[in-house]
Parts: sequence; structure tokens; C-alpha cells
Amino acid sequence: MHQKHWWMKDNTSHEMASVKRRCAKNLATFRNLIMSKRWIVSYVSLKIC
Repeated sequence: MHQKHWWMKDNTSHEMASVKRRCAKNLATFRNLIMSKRWIVSYVSLKIC
């Protein structure tokens, strides 16, 4: 019973790390998308002007 508790705790911490990693990756992708969108908008604005 005690061993199962430790396994569950270990598994949960591993899952949390996985979720955090996934969130960080998504956040980075989202940030890159915003930055590239901003770059495109400024580039188009320069072309128009």
C-alpha cells in the first residue's frame, strides 16, 4: 500500500512536468506566432508607405 502511494506520487509529478513542458512549448509557439504576425504587419506597413 505504501509503495503504491509513492508510485502514484512519482507518476503525478512526472505528469505535472509533462504538462508544464507542453504548456511552455505551446506558449513559445504562440509567442513566435504573435511576433511573426507583428513582423508581417510592420513589413506590410512599410511596403504600403
